[in-house]
This record gives sequence, C-alpha cells and structure tokens, in this order.
Amino acid sequence: MITFVFTLRKIKKKITISDDGNTINDLAMLGVDLTTKTRSHYIDSVLQQYGVDMFEEVIKVTVSKDRFPIIKQNILQAILKIDDLYSTRHENLKIFFS
Repeated sequence: MITFVFTLRKIKKKITISDDGNTINDLAMLGVDLTTKTRSHYIDSVLQQYGVDMFEEVIKVTVSKDRFPIIKQNILQAILKIDDLYSTRHENLKIFFS
C-alpha cells in the first residue's frame, strides 16, 4: 500500500519536500518492525543512495528550485523502496517460503 502525500515548503530560494512521516507510519501500522538491525540498515542505505534524509520518521529533502525535478524523483524512488519493506512482514515471509 503506497500513499503519496507530500508537503512542499518554499523558504527563500529552497524547496523542502517531505512525506510528513506517512511512509514509516504506514509500515508500522501494517505490522512491519522497523527496529531490526537489517531493516534499519536497509532504510539508511536507501536514504543515502537517493540523497534524502529522515528526521523523526519524516523522509525529507531540501533543494534549490533548479534541482527540484530530479530530487522529486529521488524522494519518490526512496519512498517506493522503503515501502517495499511491507513484503518482509513476518506473515508474508511465511507465505513466501511455504
């Protein structure tokens, strides 16, 4: 389940794009334990790969207007990859390996 809800804030000549915490919150509500070492490492590597940050479970990035289109795609890709952790829920793994 993917929900794309973004907040855009323009401060001076910078734009901040964030998911308002929806990605991590949705995974937690669906029963995905994000505190495991493997999942935490995965999230960190995805954030680093796409050049976005996470602060207090909010995925966000601040960019200049000229880089907005590229970074918007990066944050979307990061959210999609992190949201894929849904398939690693305990119940899903049992079905997958049965």
